[in-house]
Amino acid sequence: IYADFLRFDFLNYPSLTFEGVNTEVFRCLKMAFEANEVGGIVPCALNAANEIAVDAFLHDRIHFLDIPVVIESTISSIANIQNPQLDQDFLDMRYSQLVHKK
Repeated sequence: IYADFLRFDFLNYPSLTFEGVNTEVFRCLKMAFEANEVGGIVPCALNAANEIAVDAFLHDRIHFLDIPVVIESTISSIANIQNPQLDQDFLDMRYSQLVHKK
């Protein structure tokens, strides 16, 4: 990928400081952490909803701030399966895509 700027050189910045993330501002990250804790198919559903929401945003079908709304709507509408079989996981994700696609 072409970029019209210099690559970041970590050797020029030996001391970097990171702060905690404000998950109230970054709602999608908060949902990702929560999905990881819940487990089952929720992380997969979150990922599928994110893919659909971002695609909808990139094609001007939703606003940027609607992305977390689509994700939250999707993951709150599924029945979680803790130990899914691959075919069940696929069917649930496909259903989620069809129901929430705009």
